[in-house]
Amino acid sequence: MTRLAFYGGSFNPPTTAHEAIVRYLVRDPFFQRVLLKPCGFRRDKPELRHDMDRREAVMHHFSSIEGLLLDTSGMQEPMVPTIREWEGLKSDGSEVWLVAGTDLFEDMGDGRCQIQTWVEGQTLFEQALFMIFPRPISGEVVWPPHHRQASDFAPIDISSTELRKKRQNG
Repeated sequence: MTRLAFYGGSFNPPTTAHEAIVRYLVRDPFFQRVLLKPCGFRRDKPELRHDMDRREAVMHHFSSIEGLLLDTSGMQEPMVPTIREWEGLKSDGSEVWLVAGTDLFEDMGDGRCQIQTWVEGQTLFEQALFMIFPRPISGEVVWPPHHRQASDFAPIDISSTELRKKRQNG
């Protein structure tokens, strides 16, 4: 069985943290394939760029990384919910691991994490396999039942949101 790491996200813009995660994944012998796929239009992120600049930035950061499969085909389309991407990738018999940061599993104060609020998020949380990378958080983590933590990976304290804010503020 092929073990696939699926790294979806907005990558708006791509950061050194995104790149470090991808480089870690392609070197990790646990995975036979690594797929990075930027999302399409998202109602919850109206600031998400859908122009050629984001695609070119993604290509610039990731296209030269040996061993990475890069799929930019859906960037101009409505976002496909993660659960649908996961189901589609599993359909060929692959064992699909979703790549995420601990910030997506931070307790929101009600015992749930952000992933559980996504489209069919509870099902995804309970059934998917997650490869989790450390991110700075202030609260407790709600660990999914099926996960693996990146070992020997130093968190990089940068986010696309922070970069966009810095650009806006000059």
